[in-house]
Amino acid sequence: MSTNQLPEKVTSLLKSSKFVHLATANPANCFPHVSLMNYTYVYDAANNKNLLIMASPKNTVKVENIKANPHVSLLIHDWSNSAATDASGAPCSDSNLLAMLKTLNERELVRVSITLTGQARLLANDDDERAAYQALLLKLNPEAKAFIEGDIELILIELKAAKVADTNNNVNEY
Repeated sequence: MSTNQLPEKVTSLLKSSKFVHLATANPANCFPHVSLMNYTYVYDAANNKNLLIMASPKNTVKVENIKANPHVSLLIHDWSNSAATDASGAPCSDSNLLAMLKTLNERELVRVSITLTGQARLLANDDDERAAYQALLLKLNPEAKAFIEGDIELILIELKAAKVADTNNNVNEY
C-alpha cells in the first residue's frame, strides 16, 4: 500500500488524530483484546510504507498477543468536528458541553470510521529504528511522556489495508 493508494481523508485522519483502538488476538485462546492507544502515523517514503508507532508497558496482554500473532486490526473514527462545536456550530465551552453531547449523534451521520489491518512488530532496544521512532513519538505526543519513556515496548505497525465506512453504508477498501 502506498500513500497515494489511501484517500486524503484517511491519511488526514491518521495524521490529525492521537488515538486508535488496537485489536490483537492470541491464537492459543482465540479471544480478541482491544486497547485504546496513543500513536503517531508516519509515511516511510524510502520503503513505501504507511506506519503507526505506539508504546506499551511490557508484559501487557496486547504485547503478549503481538508476540504470538503479529496480525492486528485498528479502528479510528472521525470525531474531530463533532467534539469541536455545539448544535449552533459555536466552539464548545464547559457551559455548552451538554448541548454538544445532545447533538453528537445527529452530526455523526456524516462521519467515517476506518478499519485498518496491519502487521505489528516489537522494536528491540538495539534496533537502529527504535531510538528514532521513539523520539518522534515523544515529540508529537509530549502529553504521553509517561507512557513513551522508560522500560516499554515500542510497537511498529505496517498498515496493509484500509476500509472506510460512513453511516450511509458506503464502504471503500484500499
